[in-house]
Amino acid sequence: MYDGWFERRPTVVPGRPTNDLYCPKGILMIGFILFLLLIGIVAGFLARALVPGPDPMSVPATILLGIVGSFIGGFIGYALFHKDGEDGAFQASGLIGSVIGAVIALLVYRAIERRGTHAR
Repeated sequence: MYDGWFERRPTVVPGRPTNDLYCPKGILMIGFILFLLLIGIVAGFLARALVPGPDPMSVPATILLGIVGSFIGGFIGYALFHKDGEDGAFQASGLIGSVIGAVIALLVYRAIERRGTHAR
């Protein structure tokens, strides 16, 4: 029986209660992707605004910078605080961690890009 976003679990799964509501995995994945895109836009833009200097990046590159920064921030949060340790070291973080990670990713990108232009 499907009831909107959530449905009742019709079968008995060992170790899980049968009377709770759950969200189908497809809905969770779409929500996670939208979360990453939104965080990527905001964190990438803020990182580019916080780090001085020119950044000739497109909008998709800025979103990718924010998404990479989110995972870097998640790793840093895991390494420092071990909160959500059951999720492992490879996890997305919130807005503040994403901005910190995006700044780190932008600085690393600039260092690699600078090294590549001097080698030519």
